[in-house]
Amino acid sequence: MAADGSKSGWVCVPHQPELNFHFKVMALTHDDVRKIAALARLRFTPEEELRLTGQLARIVDYIDQLQAYEVAEPALGSRGVHEAEDRAAPCLPRERFLANAPASLDGFLLVPEVKGGGGDA
Repeated sequence: MAADGSKSGWVCVPHQPELNFHFKVMALTHDDVRKIAALARLRFTPEEELRLTGQLARIVDYIDQLQAYEVAEPALGSRGVHEAEDRAAPCLPRERFLANAPASLDGFLLVPEVKGGGGDA
């Protein structure tokens, strides 16, 4: 406060909106969690599904809140991210690569067979 009792020395800063950490529960069902788990090839007990349904609903709601914020355009003078130039480089020798592999056959890397899950993929 100034000597004369006025508030002339104060600066008013507008209140910035804050994220709402008291989330509303989104309409996310146990079936949705089961479908997501099947796509990710995960298995959960019914208790875990119940817990994960609430957690995933809060995550999705938080993402919705973040999408509501407008992104500011970068200043004209900013340079942004500097990316390295693409240049050809020597490859890792096959022998060295296969030496670190868990399994190989006739100079090729062996990987586990991937089979379809029979879902709606």
